[in-house]
Amino acid sequence: MFETVGYVAMTFTVTSFLPQTIKCWYTRKTRDVSVFTWSLNGIGAAFWTWYAVTQGSVPLLITNIIVLVGAGSIVVAKGRYG
Repeated sequence: MFETVGYVAMTFTVTSFLPQTIKCWYTRKTRDVSVFTWSLNGIGAAFWTWYAVTQGSVPLLITNIIVLVGAGSIVVAKGRYG
């Protein structure tokens, strides 16, 4: 039951930031993107990933690896495209 809730939460979490990530890379327009916010998001995801590993939570692990990669790619896009 709780694993199902985890997978549903993962779907919403990942879906919430994918449009921003895709838009940054597709349009190369990042002027209004906050590097501070996305850096904090990435740091938080790194800690959640560590926690997921120690707890053996697959949905939490998958979610936060995806968020970590997505947040990192937004920070990289911000650095490249300003």
